[in-house]
Amino acid sequence: MYYDVGTSYTAILARGNSAAFITGFMTFLSVGGFPSFIEEMKASNLNSMKKLEKNIEGTSTIKL
Repeated sequence: MYYDVGTSYTAILARGNSAAFITGFMTFLSVGGFPSFIEEMKASNLNSMKKLEKNIEGTSTIKL
């Protein structure tokens, strides 16, 4: 990507601009996926709690 770009002022600016673009793009992608990841974790945790509650209810009854 940076091969033989040059060392002039505009070449250095081009390198900085491309690095900033890549950094911003990757940040945007990671932040964009974060809310859906949190929702998935909430749903997973809720399902786990429901399964645990069923198991506790099933084992807590005393059979005579």
